[in-house]
Parts: sequence; structure tokens; C-alpha cells
Amino acid sequence: MRIIGVVWTVLFAAVLCTPAAAADVLVLEQQPFSGVRPQSPSMAPGHSGLDFALLPATGFKGPTLALLGLARVPGRYAATYRDRVAGALLVVDVDLRSGAIFQGNAEPRNAVPLPTLLNSEPPSTAAGAGLVDTYFNLDLRVQLGLPDWGAKYAVFVWLDDLISPVQIAKMPGEASTEHAPKAANAAVPGIHYEEAPRKFGAKEGIALRGDGSRVFGVVTPGANSSMLRILSLDFRSRTLVSMVVGLPKRENAFDFDLSILGGYDPSATGTQKSFVLAGWGATWSPPLVVERTRRP
Repeated sequence: MRIIGVVWTVLFAAVLCTPAAAADVLVLEQQPFSGVRPQSPSMAPGHSGLDFALLPATGFKGPTLALLGLARVPGRYAATYRDRVAGALLVVDVDLRSGAIFQGNAEPRNAVPLPTLLNSEPPSTAAGAGLVDTYFNLDLRVQLGLPDWGAKYAVFVWLDDLISPVQIAKMPGEASTEHAPKAANAAVPGIHYEEAPRKFGAKEGIALRGDGSRVFGVVTPGANSSMLRILSLDFRSRTLVSMVVGLPKRENAFDFDLSILGGYDPSATGTQKSFVLAGWGATWSPPLVVERTRRP
């Protein structure tokens, strides 16, 4: 019976997402939807992480890109989010011209809110439960609410302390006639800048480390970025907040208290957990886990 169920799942996914007859363009008849597809990414046995493929597609709004993804994660994620790992995933698109950011999860928008269902303290036995596969598929333009015009995006998938490789993608459509925004002001209240980078393991790119509720970051010369977007995702509420930071000339190290971003309840006691990213365009830091404890 298990084999028959797997075959039926694959056949059902094929009906929802079929190749067009004239070209290698997928026709998305429903989205988002789960299930493995022939074009879905694969991982070697025993390996875990997040990965996705981007393919030309046609959705109910016209030409688009289909994102076919795989989250292979340890059992503690499944124990935390039950059967809603796809709802905990964030698919993020960053417009390479304007810096505008778009994000959405991999579930239908009318799903029961995830914070009402997640298990914030899964049993310790979940750590040894092995790896769990979640295949997710979506129309990138529709699911993230991307503009109708064509643009180049940096695309990645984020799940708490995990991040996929970043891919650069061209969304089909006419070029935008809007002017690119001006660069952000260098000085942001609450952020301290330094001239010399902090030494905590960044070879090339952007790296973060935490000390309590304080976040320390460094942008190496190889990253070639004068602006950063800081993203903070609250674990329990799934609230995402962000800010744009301009780095002053010759100052590529910074630190700040996470409270300046908000996105959590300052009156709550106990431990509150957030996941933090910093980046711009195609260059992003690994996620940083920040735990803040407030005593009664």
C-alpha cells in the first residue's frame, strides 16, 4: 500500500504541473502544491539542507518562474512544525536593481496560522528521528506578489537557522520604467560602526555573531557591499521585520541590539528566539540564532 501511495502522489503532482507541448515551459494549473517532480532537486543520502530549482513556467497570471524545492531537515523541525514545514519556510526574492525584498511561505494563504500549531519545545527524542523530506512547489510571481514587469532577483529559501544557496533569476516581463531608489543614509540610529572588521571567521562575504541580544557583523572587502538589509524572524510569532543599513565609507563592521528591530514582545518573560540574516543582492550571511532572556 505504501508503494501505491507514493506512485499516486507523483501522478497527482504531474497533473498539477505539466510541461507545455511546444517548449520546456511548465504549466502551473494549481499552486502552491507539494510532491516530488522530475525537475525537483535531489540530495545525496544522509545529506540535509535546503535546495530548489527554478524553471520557466506559465501560471494563471502569465509567464513566470516555477520554484521546485526540497527541504531535507532533521526530525526536530518536523517535531516543531508538525506537518507544516512548508509553512515555516520563507522564499525570499531580492530585486537586484532596487533592493526591494519580497517573501512568502510555501503554503496556501488561507492555511491555519502556523504560530497556533507549532510545538516550541519538541521532545528531546526528536533529535534522533532522522531526516525528513518536504517537497514544495510554487509560482514565484504569484506566491510572493512580485510586480508584473521583468526584473532580476536573488532568490533563496530560509528556514530558521538554515539557508539555501542563492540563485540569480530573471523574471519574465517588460522592463520597469521606475527609477532605482537612492542609496540609504549611512547613519542609522542604534547602530555602532567601526573601521576595522571584527575577527570572527569571515573569509569573504558577510558574517554575524551574537552576544545576548546584541548582533555583531562584518562585511569583508570581497563582499563589495555598501548597503545591507537586516532581516529578523521571530521564532514563535513568525513575524519578519527588516531595515536597510548604509555602511559609512571605510567602516565595514557594525553592531546593534536586536530590540531596535522590534518583532518580539518586550514585556514577555523567559527566552525569546529570533533568526537574523544580513545581506544585499546575492550575498547573504549564514543565519544567526539570537536568544534573549528576560527575568520576571
